[in-house]
Amino acid sequence: MKSCYVAGRTSDVDTVRQAQDIAHRKGYETTFDWTGPNGEIRPDLREEDLEVNDRLVDSRGGNLFSGHWETTITHTPTGTKTVAVEQTKLQAHQVAMRELRKQLGGWEDDPEAANKIAEQERQAVKNCDVLIAIFKDGKGLGKIIEIGMALMARKRVILVGPFKESVFWYLPKVEKVADLEKLNEVL
Repeated sequence: MKSCYVAGRTSDVDTVRQAQDIAHRKGYETTFDWTGPNGEIRPDLREEDLEVNDRLVDSRGGNLFSGHWETTITHTPTGTKTVAVEQTKLQAHQVAMRELRKQLGGWEDDPEAANKIAEQERQAVKNCDVLIAIFKDGKGLGKIIEIGMALMARKRVILVGPFKESVFWYLPKVEKVADLEKLNEVL
């Protein structure tokens, strides 16, 4: 059976899932579905999805700079909430955000989790026949690294969407398509 891996940003998860569906209908098996329950997906922490509430817990005699602050951050799409009490408002924000990332499956403060995710995705690229890369805004460092791994292994790479030009996009096994409809045609 033919296999594929679909790379993209977590903020593009819906488009990644649509590309996976197209590949499945065309007879491809996914080498690793990072968007599913076995994946390590977490929502991007976009500012507009966060509700932040601060309150001074203990002013220590009215001095705002020597008290303790409580910060509550809620990730509104999931309802996930963290609370941190720290010496300063900035420290409370930092601690609360770090805890929120952990709760949402973030790897930034967990080297062991980061290593596990990186190894799963590296193996998925190694085992695929085709790497499909979803582009929307030109961002996504992990996706670019995965493309590099696929190119080194001389795999077929299909770039979907608006992407920044690169000399590497002109290598023999790289195809460029405008959208998912065109992906469906070339896959």
